[in-house]
Amino acid sequence: QIQHTATGILLVLAALSLMTFLTTLWRQIATNRPDSSPLPLVAAGAASACIAAGGVVMGTVSAPELTGTYPLPSADILRLANDLGFGLVALGGMWATAVAVAVLCYQARAAGLFGSRLAILGQIAAGLLVLSLLFVPIIPLLAWTAVVGIIQAKTHHTSKSPVPSTPARV
Repeated sequence: QIQHTATGILLVLAALSLMTFLTTLWRQIATNRPDSSPLPLVAAGAASACIAAGGVVMGTVSAPELTGTYPLPSADILRLANDLGFGLVALGGMWATAVAVAVLCYQARAAGLFGSRLAILGQIAAGLLVLSLLFVPIIPLLAWTAVVGIIQAKTHHTSKSPVPSTPARV
C-alpha cells in the first residue's frame, strides 16, 4: 500500500518536473525563433496531465488505506487502479512526451540550440517513447533529459561573457 501511494506521489512530482523542463527548453527555442510552434507546450501539458493522473489513480486506492478510513478493497481493485494508472502514464503520457520531444528537437535544431547528433538522439528517444507499452520508457527519457540538461548548462555557462574589469582606453 505504501509503495502504491509513493508511486502516485512520485509520478505527480515527475510530471511537474517534466513540464518545467520541456517548457524551459521551448522558451529558449522561442527566444531564438519567435515563430516556433507551441505544439511542444501543448504536448508537454498533455503528457504532464496524463502522467500525474496516472499517479493519482495508482495511489487513490491505497492512500486512504494508510489512514485507516476505508475497508481494505479486493486485490482486483488494486490491480485495476495500478493497470489504469500505468495505461495513463505509458500510453497517454509517454506518447504525448514523444510528440513534445520530437518537435522540440526539430525546433531546437532549427534555432541553432542543438547540433545534429543531439537532435537525432532526441528523435530516437521520442521513437522509443512511442514503444512505451512494451517496456519501461523512463530510461530513454531520463537519458535524453540528462544529456540536454548537461549540454544546456555547459552552453549557458560558456556563453556568459566576462565583465571587463578595466575600462577600454580611448
